[in-house]
Amino acid sequence: MAFNGSGTFSLVSGNPVVTGTTISSTWANNTLSDIANNGLTNVIVKDGQTTITANLPMAGFIHTGVGNGSSANHYPAISQVQNFSFNALTSVSGANTITGNATPTPSSYSNGQMFIMLPVNDATGQPTLNVSSIGAIPIFWNGTTATSNLIRSGRPILTVYSSTASATAFHMIGNSGFIPAGMITARGQLFVGSTANSVINLAAPASDDSILVSSASNTAGMVWKGRDSFAPTITTFTATSTTTTSLNWTKPSGLTAVIIEVVSGGGGGGGGGAGTSAGTAGHASEFGAQASASAGAGGQDGGGGNLGGSGGLGASGDINVGGCAGSNGQANIGTQGNGAGTGGSSALGGGGIGQSTAGENGRPYGGGGGGGGSPSTQNSGGGGGGGGYSKKRVLASTLAATETVKVGGGGTAGSGTHAGGTGAAGIVIVTEFY
Repeated sequence: MAFNGSGTFSLVSGNPVVTGTTISSTWANNTLSDIANNGLTNVIVKDGQTTITANLPMAGFIHTGVGNGSSANHYPAISQVQNFSFNALTSVSGANTITGNATPTPSSYSNGQMFIMLPVNDATGQPTLNVSSIGAIPIFWNGTTATSNLIRSGRPILTVYSSTASATAFHMIGNSGFIPAGMITARGQLFVGSTANSVINLAAPASDDSILVSSASNTAGMVWKGRDSFAPTITTFTATSTTTTSLNWTKPSGLTAVIIEVVSGGGGGGGGGAGTSAGTAGHASEFGAQASASAGAGGQDGGGGNLGGSGGLGASGDINVGGCAGSNGQANIGTQGNGAGTGGSSALGGGGIGQSTAGENGRPYGGGGGGGGSPSTQNSGGGGGGGGYSKKRVLASTLAATETVKVGGGGTAGSGTHAGGTGAAGIVIVTEFY
């Protein structure tokens, strides 16, 4: 009769037997054959001999004491699922060409396949992942090739395989602790976008993790990345000539951005008293085509009008500041001799004081020279104008390998009974961020 479909086994006809009757061979053979063929043959034996031929309904019960699955056609223990044992790669090695093994070994990649790995090296270029020697596949982040910053030694990452997007790749979900360019705009908005943006550590970190606060399309308030140290590198270019000093700046390897500050030379102060001459203008400064500043004009001498020189002007920067004009010298001051004009200040240097004797020199950087005083009834000299100032933030990618730097000298002092002061030379400051 066999089992009835609900697990109940019924004997063939002739059963049960009647007490006192003779047992025939026909009854015994039929009954025992039915038990063997339709009963015992269909049960599950504990030593694994039986091959299951249909689904086994557990009616809410579970298999206990199960071992860990080790092949694709095994079911797993809950601990294996909870620990991501099938997704976690072992024997991970490599920096840019990363390899690792999955257990059980997959025969090929398939869409949606996930792998977790703990890198053992920092990636230094475009990374790939090769799982169980199936083949190396590029690692993408945010739909494009991952940068070296995204994969760090000892920081776990999760990847998902896809061949249906624009390119076959392992796509990183999240990253290994580094926030790449394009995450947060200067307005504080979440922004997943251009990799051309600049980044900064908001506080000096224990490691080289960084936080981005700007996007390329929103430069207002842009600040920069300081990778292994919050302090940037500052390079200064000063004048070695009374006219214009031409120098070269070479772009360092690994540079992210620079802040350029340019100050021109201040004008010289005009001479006071007899036999006077005016101070000369200072000289302009510039950093390539990025930022420049015109020089302060020289102050007039006592015999030529005694007016102070006009200030220079900044140009092409994010911030452009004009230098202050020098003050006028006084005319016909009698015997006091103290009406000389004061030199104009630049953004980084004060003007020289106009004195009853020789005018004071302009202060570094870009201050105009003070006018010379008059010893009697003659006119005093005017102060020289202060140099202009320009400041600009520039991404390293827009800079040439070598940029020409010009630093303007200060204007010469006017002569007279009492000479004016010399204008101070300018300066170019390059603050470099990595």
